[in-house]
Order: sequence, then structure tokens, then C-alpha cells
Amino acid sequence: MLGQIKLWDVRVTKPVQEYKGHYNEHAYLPIHVNEPEGLLLAVGQDCYTRLWSLKDGHLLRTIPSPHPVANDLIPSVVFSSKLGGCRGLPGLLMAVKHDLYYFPYNTDYQEGGEQQQQAGD
Repeated sequence: MLGQIKLWDVRVTKPVQEYKGHYNEHAYLPIHVNEPEGLLLAVGQDCYTRLWSLKDGHLLRTIPSPHPVANDLIPSVVFSSKLGGCRGLPGLLMAVKHDLYYFPYNTDYQEGGEQQQQAGD
């Protein structure tokens, strides 16, 4: 609720890592942790999806919503290390209203870097 994401060590009751750049002033927004890939994902009230390194807190990627920013248009996201099956590529699926978008995890995979592929209406 303070716009901060921190990893806490409950044994010593203090934060051991901070993930900077998240924007949230008053909404309950989900945070996704993908331990096998070492990623933390969160969508802020600014409708930007951010991916951080779980280990060192480094911001890896910021993805703007393909729709105009609005409280009722905050994207829902899920990360998969193998989208499309066992030989699939790692990437992020983003849903906004009735639209579904795919963002490759590795920006080298697709020319144009931040371009997304619309997967359906």
C-alpha cells in the first residue's frame, strides 16, 4: 500500500531486499514470484508491469500497458518459463479487458524490443 516491494527475512524481522520502481498508492495489487526463474513481477497503478531480479532487486524490464491508463484497465499478468509447452519460450502473458498480449522475456528474441504480439480479442 506504500508503493514499496520488499523481501523480508522473518527470522530477523527486517527487509533484506527492496525492489524499486513500483507505483501503488492505495490498491491491492498482486505480486508474482517465480523462484525457478528468479523473477518478481508486479503491475502498478500506473499500469506498468515491472520485472525484477529476485536475487539482487535489479529492475530487468518495464512494460507499459497497451491500453490507456485507467483504474479499471490495470493489466493482469502471468509469467511462464515455457509458454507453449516443454519447448516453449519464456514470456509474459498480459490480459487487459478482452485482449491478451505476449511479451517475450528475452528482448533479443523479437526485433523491436518492446513490441508485443496480440494473442486474441
